[in-house]
Amino acid sequence: MARPITPFALPAADQAVLENFTRTGCRPVRAVRRAQALLALATGIGQQAAGKAVGLSRQTVSELRRRYEEGGWQFALTEAPRSGTPRASTALSGRL
Repeated sequence: MARPITPFALPAADQAVLENFTRTGCRPVRAVRRAQALLALATGIGQQAAGKAVGLSRQTVSELRRRYEEGGWQFALTEAPRSGTPRASTALSGRL
């Protein structure tokens, strides 16, 4: 038996911002997909279906939802810091 879908409430103001975010401007594809996933969750479908609709895994949608509930849509759409050492500067950047 599948687990019941936990309701996801997206305030009207956030929904309007996310819809505008997905339709206007030149944005990173990852951020647009995250916004689309949040909008799909707000329609009442589950995490699996929302992920399938926008091309993300269920785990990614689950983490996205957690990040939204923790810090809002700005926090959910931003990239988390990557592990490992930072990229080394190139030889060209030293000359500038």
